[in-house]
Amino acid sequence: MDNPCPTFGVLLRQTRTARGLSASALSRKVGVVRSVVSAWEHDKALPELGRLYLVVRALRAGQDVAWRLVVAAGVDPQERAVA
Repeated sequence: MDNPCPTFGVLLRQTRTARGLSASALSRKVGVVRSVVSAWEHDKALPELGRLYLVVRALRAGQDVAWRLVVAAGVDPQERAVA
């Protein structure tokens, strides 16, 4: 039975590969080294909120995928950033 709620890493890898983007290319677009993307995809780390925003933009993720990435990363959508 498939897990209806994939982890952040699984969702990131699925979305990245569906877009035809290599992990190295994604790392360049978001300003991290390749090993950081690997850690995200293997659920060993999660991006900070600002970096998550860059990931969503780099993947050109639609609203549904962007929302799923945010939720999978454990970001509270009701939380507001303090300036």
